[in-house]
Amino acid sequence: MNTIKFGEKDSYTDFNLILRPKERPFPAPKIKTVSIEGGDGDLDLTTALTGDVKYENISYSLDFTLKDKRMDWEKTLLELSTYLHGKKMPLTFSEDPDYYYVGRYTLNPLTSDKNVGLLSIDCILEPYRLKKAETVKTITGVGTLTLTNTRKWVMPTITSSESMEFTFEGKAFTVNGTLQSPDIILKEGNNTIEVTSGTGTLTVTYREGKL
Repeated sequence: MNTIKFGEKDSYTDFNLILRPKERPFPAPKIKTVSIEGGDGDLDLTTALTGDVKYENISYSLDFTLKDKRMDWEKTLLELSTYLHGKKMPLTFSEDPDYYYVGRYTLNPLTSDKNVGLLSIDCILEPYRLKKAETVKTITGVGTLTLTNTRKWVMPTITSSESMEFTFEGKAFTVNGTLQSPDIILKEGNNTIEVTSGTGTLTVTYREGKL
């Protein structure tokens, strides 16, 4: 049975909710075009500002059947609304347990079909599913460190055990402790850091995301 985790609580085991089948959502890309007067078609500026496609938040609805008897519906609804209504927390699909969305949730009024309770929860989800476990890569001394990233561009956290120098996309950096820089963005695919000086350990930490 497929279920949903809201934060650390499971829709079935904690709230007796049976998830009704529904396709998982995808975010709409933010498409920006400008009409060219006197010319054919439009000028596509979707990636002009950042070099990458950006996405809208996802408006999504989760539909459940209440497993409880009718007399217990109000108790379940009270527990769920206290825990979830209006709050922001991770959402995890049981068929994709290693990734999660971040969303805010609104409970709709409980309805019934004869003796079956029906509940709908509206979700506003951030576009990317984020990997639960951060990716951590290390290198000791001079050498090349390859950082493989999924779809979401991300700014990593770089730490060193002592002062070290490295290059990334042709730019030189020095780190002695912790470094985050908007000039170090990991894109989809393989990214390379070249350590050019230092004998300590360089650690790169980042959280991958996919659509």
